[in-house]
Amino acid sequence: MMLMVDVPDELFASDAALPPVLSPDGAALDRVASVPAGPWLAVLLGCIDPRTLTEHDLALYVEACGRLENWSASLVNDAVDEWARRPHALGVAQKVAFALHEPVQTAERRIWVARTLRRLPRTRARFRCGDLPAAHVARAAQAVAHVDDLDLLDAAEQKVWRRGVRNSARELGRAFRDALGRLDPAGASERAERASAEGTDVILELGDDGMATVVAPLPVEDALTVKAAADGYAFAAKNAGDARPVGVLRGEGLARFCGEWLTGATRGLIVPASPNVSGRSQQFCDGTAGDGDDLLRGDRVGRPPTAGRRPIEIAVVIGLRTALGLDELPGEIPGHGIVPRSAVETLIARERPRLRMLIVDESSGRLLHRAQTSYRPTAAQYAHLRAAYPFSVGPGSSVLSARCDVDHTDSWPNSATRIGELVPICRPWHNAKTRREMRMRLNDDGTVTWTTATGQSRTVEPDGYRVDAPAEPRP
Repeated sequence: MMLMVDVPDELFASDAALPPVLSPDGAALDRVASVPAGPWLAVLLGCIDPRTLTEHDLALYVEACGRLENWSASLVNDAVDEWARRPHALGVAQKVAFALHEPVQTAERRIWVARTLRRLPRTRARFRCGDLPAAHVARAAQAVAHVDDLDLLDAAEQKVWRRGVRNSARELGRAFRDALGRLDPAGASERAERASAEGTDVILELGDDGMATVVAPLPVEDALTVKAAADGYAFAAKNAGDARPVGVLRGEGLARFCGEWLTGATRGLIVPASPNVSGRSQQFCDGTAGDGDDLLRGDRVGRPPTAGRRPIEIAVVIGLRTALGLDELPGEIPGHGIVPRSAVETLIARERPRLRMLIVDESSGRLLHRAQTSYRPTAAQYAHLRAAYPFSVGPGSSVLSARCDVDHTDSWPNSATRIGELVPICRPWHNAKTRREMRMRLNDDGTVTWTTATGQSRTVEPDGYRVDAPAEPRP
């Protein structure tokens, strides 16, 4: 089998003398550095052994690999764009997520970027040539997301690309925003107001080693307020003699502010009321117990928030022997990460949480089930499913189960309302299942198998609660 690709003429130019810092392979890469990337570059790079290159050659080699990666990403972008253009493209996000082994939210963003790039022809051309990484493209699309004037976009794009590719995606996004702000200051003000009303959020991103990141896109004035409060707490602790790093103290301050709100310790906090529900514009909270739905409406005052008419709980799971002090194992927040043993001891001693017993399978760690027969799941079943599946059972989904729909594995009454036939599903995957674009099966071991009409299959596993004791006890 022979692979035929269009090779640029620059690759065959051999009349120039070979510089002393370049090998023949490095000289070939240097000659085609300004040629648009394509399949010929993949063939060329596949024939080069990086171990034979000089240090100067390696820089050219890595740069060429990056251009090839950009070109390949542009092909994926074009294919996703074409997929989204076709009629009856319902469920295309789920299909893209299946094909690329990624969460459906990532696939939806990929589709959105591909659609936005239709309005940025110069940016898309640089992407296709391999000069622009996918991160730069996504940041450029984000910067022009709320601009509908094609003439304004064209003028801004010309202004941005007069300077060429920026060093980072953040710089490119800022360049687009600055260009739009200078060309249309009134529109920039309107977009800022719209972003404040629609784009404000607080997002949790899980990390490693028991860490997580809270991302909060806020209006700049609110963001500066949060930062000033965290800094003030940290500097006050430092002045009082706390030797911990300033960053640790900032995080502790934010956690304490929010924790006091959840427990009702913060009194006098003003909660805006919805004008569509209540005539009163705002209410005060004094920290007494109550229904969070009424609290958020502003109908009653002084009640800590709830979710699903249940108190908001942050569950830390530990083994019985660990709780009794017989084992020194860490705790775990299901689906989120490990909690160090020292933090567990502090929680037990200081917070005195209510301990709840979960019966789990000793071999697999899977949470065992209890049956119910009503159509609508009970509060206990909701709590059970949130514990068994911390996230949506959609393939690759990172939506917390507390924010998901609880659905039967099959249409009711074919599927009973009981643990073993109920799962939490985020709305995109729930819609795909309802439209029968995907088939879902809950297996006996608690795993959930999804299958597309074309036969692609993915399996999602429930969370495990088993914690193994160390081989030898610590002295």
